[in-house]
Formats: sequence, C-alpha cells, structure tokens
Amino acid sequence: AFLAAAGYAAVLVNFRGSTGYGEGGVQSLPGAVGAADAADCLAALDAAAAAGLVDPARVALVGGSHGGFLAASLAGAHPARFRAAVLRNPVCDLSLMAGLSDIGPDWCFVEAFGSVAGRARARVDATPDDLAALRAVSPLATVASVTAPMLFLLGGGDKRVPAADAQRYVAALRGRPGAPPVRVLLFPED
Repeated sequence: AFLAAAGYAAVLVNFRGSTGYGEGGVQSLPGAVGAADAADCLAALDAAAAAGLVDPARVALVGGSHGGFLAASLAGAHPARFRAAVLRNPVCDLSLMAGLSDIGPDWCFVEAFGSVAGRARARVDATPDDLAALRAVSPLATVASVTAPMLFLLGGGDKRVPAADAQRYVAALRGRPGAPPVRVLLFPED
C-alpha cells in the first residue's frame, strides 16, 4: 500500500509454493525452488508490462525470507531486467542454511531435492555432493552476474534465516570486480 500510495506499481505474485492454491500448490515447489517460483514471478512481470502497468526498464525487486531468495535469484539470473533490489533476511545459500537455520537441513534439503528425496537425504553432516547441489539452486550461485544495486535489511535475532547467510552473499558480491553498490542495515535485536 505504501509503494502504491507513493506512485509505484507493485506486482505481488502468489508464486508456486505459496499458500492460496491448497496443499498441491505448496507441494509443487519442493525440488523446483529457484526455477518454478522464479518463472511465476517473471510471467507476472511480463503480464503487467504487456498490460502497460509497469515500465519494464524500471523494475526493482523486493522480498523477504523466501521472497528475498527469489529477489536475489532473479537479480542474478536475469540481471538486465532489474534495476535495484531490497532484500529482508533473504535465503542466499541453502548449503550454509542447512547448518545455521533453526529448521536445519530438513527444510533446505526438501526445497532443493523435493519432499521425498529431501527428507531421505537431509542430514547435518551433508555430503560434499549434497552441499554442491544445495549451493547450485541458491542465489549465491549467480552472485557474479548481479548488476543491480542492493539493499539488505537483516535481523540479528532471526533464527530461521540468520544474518550470516546474507552477510556471506554480500561479501561475495562486494568481493568481485565491478560489483554494484550494496548497503546493509543490521537490526541486532530483530
């Protein structure tokens, strides 16, 4: 509402894995994270642009938690389409999250491998192959392609998506030649 009141168009996508389409909709995302949900977001953006509701040359990404995962994924996979990104406690590296998050490897493995395979493979002492597969579907895998300036809003007390996950992504982004501007606001008690 704030963005709309300020004159911005906001495309709010009920992407695969979100609630609203029942359990089948929620279960359609595990094993397709970063692909099916990102495709839904791009389709919604394309439809809004085709209807003349948004200027495709002036699109920013905003998202928190899994929405932050999507924003970072889209910024890296489709850098020419986005001019800025604001990420609140984003999931950036599932291989790191498997050991840091309060929901541990269970959630990370299910997201990356699917419900059945993910539950069977989930373990704290993940194999190198599993860690590589978790990383491959993470925004960190495409950090070298990001061109949009990024703002990170991180809660220091978040146990689900610890700030260390995004901080590692930010370090990778800042550490590369030609990195876009990056700002981090850490809220230690949030």
